[in-house]
Amino acid sequence: MDEGLPAMQHNQLMDYNTGQQMVPQMDEIMASLRELPEMIKIMKECVHCIKSLKPSSGGTPSSTTSSFVTEVEMQPLAGSEVSVPKRAFQRLNRTRMTIFAQELAVLVFTKDVLAQSMLTGKSGKGAPPKTQLDVAKVQAITDAVLLEFPQSTASDVRAAIRRKCNNEQFIQKKRQRQEQQHFRQLQQEQFLQQEEHLQQGEHSQQGVHSQQEEHLQQEEHLQQGEHSQQGVHSQQKEHRQQWMQEDKQLIQDEMLLIQAEKLQKLGQQEEELQQSVQQGEHLQQSVQHGEQLQQSVQQGEQLQQSVQQGEHLQQSVQQGEQLQQSVQQGEHLQQSVQQGEQLQQSLQQGEHLQQSVQQGEHLQQGEQLQQLRQQEEHL
Repeated sequence: MDEGLPAMQHNQLMDYNTGQQMVPQMDEIMASLRELPEMIKIMKECVHCIKSLKPSSGGTPSSTTSSFVTEVEMQPLAGSEVSVPKRAFQRLNRTRMTIFAQELAVLVFTKDVLAQSMLTGKSGKGAPPKTQLDVAKVQAITDAVLLEFPQSTASDVRAAIRRKCNNEQFIQKKRQRQEQQHFRQLQQEQFLQQEEHLQQGEHSQQGVHSQQEEHLQQEEHLQQGEHSQQGVHSQQKEHRQQWMQEDKQLIQDEMLLIQAEKLQKLGQQEEELQQSVQQGEHLQQSVQHGEQLQQSVQQGEQLQQSVQQGEHLQQSVQQGEQLQQSVQQGEHLQQSVQQGEQLQQSLQQGEHLQQSVQQGEHLQQGEQLQQLRQQEEHL
């Protein structure tokens, strides 16, 4: 019995010492977790550089190392000094203006920079100010998007970049919240293990108190253990209060994230409505063009009818001229008939004159015969 008690005290003191040593270890874990996003950012940049510098298959190591710089061909944005990898620029999605603008913004700034920055540097109410995005790069992105989508405006492009910043901020907060929850779970598991150790210490403490008179030195160690246990309990209370505050903060963050999601959905709906309005305007313009074309077709048909009427009038004029010529010919024929009648009358008169002449000749011959007869009678 006397030999078992020092071993129990030794185990209890070891548990207390491990509980006290866990506090600085937890601080180190918290510090390393805070540095984790920066390390992830650096690793992403390294992966991006490795992908952009990936050698083509079939090249030798000596040739690939010398051709890394030449393989990454850069593409200037709208003739500006801002340039991006040409291959990545060509692979951007060009189905919609917003998608193209947001992907180009990620290519120029990276997602982490967009999450930690704002378009103007001004945050909402109660939020701390953030760094402003580079104005020259934003202008280069705007010019490049307007070259791809001439019907869009600079304000539309800036709105798309602003929504991308909000989305990346929302995603980063969500990721941090998940990491905090994971860390809290780990921390709670560790504190549960400490409580188990403390409960084991309490059981051993009960066995020690039953023999306090014989082991005064053991009682002093147990008192020290109680003080350390009270310190651990106070630390647990502080951590629980901190957890409650973190829970409140997480609830507030979740409410803000829900509001951000609603605002994002409203922004998308507004964008869709704006696109629908633009499509309606284009349709209205198309309808107006169709009506103008229809009017032009009707005017063309009217002109064609007028041309046909003109042709009919021209034919009528020609027929009138032919009729006039026929009338003139009729008049000439009538004159010819009249002349014929006059000639016929003249012929009749000539015949009458000829008959008169013949009668005169007969009369003259009769007179001559009568004179001859008279002369014969005288003879």
